[in-house]
Amino acid sequence: MTRSRIVLLENDYLTYQSNRIPVQAMAADSAYFELFPYHVLQGSVSLEDPASVLLMEGFAKKLFGKENPIGKILTYLNGKEIRVTGILEEPINKRMFNFDLVLSSKLSSLWERMPLDFIRFTSETEVMKANKAGSYPRFINQDARSGDSRKYTFSLVPISDMYWDRALIGRSGPDMLVSGNRSQLFILGGICLLILLAGVMNFINLYLVLMVKRGKVYSLRKVFGADRKALFKQIFIENFLLIAASMIVAWLIVEVTNIPVSSMFGSQLTYTAFDGILSFSILLFLPLLVSIYAFVQCQRSLLAVSIRKVGTDNRSVRSRMIFLFLQYMITFLLVVLSIYFSKQLNFMLHADPGFRVESVIQANLIYESRDFAVYTMETIKQRQERITEIDQLMKSCPDIQYWTTGHSSILGDYYSTNFQSVKGETVALLQSYVTPDFFKVFNLAFVDGSLPEMDEDSRNRVAVVNRAALKALGYTQCEGAMLVDEMMKRNVPDFPAQPIVAVIDDYYDGHISTGVHPMVFMVGSQLDGDLYQIYCHSGKEQAVIDYLKSIQKKVYGTEDFKYSLLKDDVAELYKNDRQIASVYALFACIAIVIVCLGLFGISLFDIRQRSHEVAIRKVNGASLKDLYLLLGRKYLVILGGAFAVALPLSWYLIYEYTKDFVVKAPIGIGIFLIALLLVGGISLGTLFWQINKIAHIDPAKIIKTE
Repeated sequence: MTRSRIVLLENDYLTYQSNRIPVQAMAADSAYFELFPYHVLQGSVSLEDPASVLLMEGFAKKLFGKENPIGKILTYLNGKEIRVTGILEEPINKRMFNFDLVLSSKLSSLWERMPLDFIRFTSETEVMKANKAGSYPRFINQDARSGDSRKYTFSLVPISDMYWDRALIGRSGPDMLVSGNRSQLFILGGICLLILLAGVMNFINLYLVLMVKRGKVYSLRKVFGADRKALFKQIFIENFLLIAASMIVAWLIVEVTNIPVSSMFGSQLTYTAFDGILSFSILLFLPLLVSIYAFVQCQRSLLAVSIRKVGTDNRSVRSRMIFLFLQYMITFLLVVLSIYFSKQLNFMLHADPGFRVESVIQANLIYESRDFAVYTMETIKQRQERITEIDQLMKSCPDIQYWTTGHSSILGDYYSTNFQSVKGETVALLQSYVTPDFFKVFNLAFVDGSLPEMDEDSRNRVAVVNRAALKALGYTQCEGAMLVDEMMKRNVPDFPAQPIVAVIDDYYDGHISTGVHPMVFMVGSQLDGDLYQIYCHSGKEQAVIDYLKSIQKKVYGTEDFKYSLLKDDVAELYKNDRQIASVYALFACIAIVIVCLGLFGISLFDIRQRSHEVAIRKVNGASLKDLYLLLGRKYLVILGGAFAVALPLSWYLIYEYTKDFVVKAPIGIGIFLIALLLVGGISLGTLFWQINKIAHIDPAKIIKTE
């Protein structure tokens, strides 16, 4: 059994040449690299020395440029010096822990964060034994005198489950933790499958057309004595060269679009051995398969019949129309989904979140050690003096209207606590600790009750809830409403209930699709926290940021600090939605191009095959309208039929994907009409251009050349 313990230290800092540098750090032991091997470019991966640190290749180049980083001395946020002992190569695949450096776990015995343990067992039996042992409830506090009756169980979680569930890692930020999204993977996979089907159908369609034209050549070669081997060789070489040319163009497109596609998905796309294997397989097996099909068809047909029936095989025509119908259906499906998700994204971006967004800055202004082991009474006093100085300087800025401190943003990171309703039922409420200025910063008005006067030195807290929480607790007004903490009541039966002093309106504390959550705020005049949420006068954001830099310079000796505008943070919530909308739009365009190319090839062949018929009809007085109806009728039927099938199917897919959305854009008839006009307009434009071209040719020339 191999065991490794790590601590994730996201959004941490180190100092190099008097510059504060933000880092995503991880404290680990050497066993971590036995479980998750990394290629070492320089030095070694040993972390036995408490002062050793391993840097990722990209971070080392960012920090030292072309200098040799081995042996360089850095100062971590806890004040301890660390020495670079190894450089790790950036892996080509994604990492679950996106770190810049790895500290030795011996650097500290008491980090702020809880550790994570990774264990590699030698057999499945050991895993089952460990899970069985963890299934028995244990007291959280083993001291019986504490009166704490809380218990816990544990179970071992496979690495693959950790990747798909961020909740298992706790509150690690997205910069530190890379997690997967199954729904997005299924969506992307489904879109790729639809595009693949459209492409395959297009290939089959065009190949059937090609076979009609080349079938005569193959049959004539048989007449002139070509044996089977020579005939198959010719067919295979033709298909191989055609597909090889297509592969070259495809890889050229991949190379040209690599940068914009990587930007769309937010990660660098790299090539792996699978790409080479896939390309080689397509290049080898696809020509082989189509060549076998063409060869068998050629061998099964009688020579005279095959030559006479070139271009008149009804089965071939029906097959082409069926494949064209399926292509249109897929295209309509992708276009409708693209339009709807763009509409949903626009709907969410312009929805009112229920709190002030403009002119609000979120800034990390407190940069103190997260290594609790280094603190003494003296260092704690110095830390408090620095925080007090920052608070005093904040009060002196004329461009700041209101500000508050805390540990988390208004956009989440709340934790759930169970309370009792008036009926004695358990109600889970999201709980947060805030100051009175929190409601002023975000313009959260009280709809019932109000905050009492609070002494600045008081540690007492009062309870404020939103409308959703008041309703969940079974009250209609805050007068007489009480909060009963279920856990405290269970541990201390006579624990007093806390009155609710005020109610605020509901707001969205995260992605709008998750809806409004019942929330309780414990309001006190004093609150520690590294995060400052600041509301400044309109247009003064940059002036306030410059002022915050001066505060950092005065207190910590550097102007570097992390900040963001709240409106940008709100927009960041919908990053994945933008990606999905962009993917749908891109793939819908690809599908339109594919179906138009297929339609162009099929209609071109079909119309030219009927050019003699067109010429005779023109001689007999057929109008241009008659020719359009003659040549375009079956394509209009296919287009209408595909739309009729795609309409309910796309509605069902949209319904299934958004059924858990609390807030979603309505599915109107407009998105289907837009899809019909878009696909139909481009397709019919392609078709009628060809019909118009053949309809205006002199009939005498056609009859003479046929």
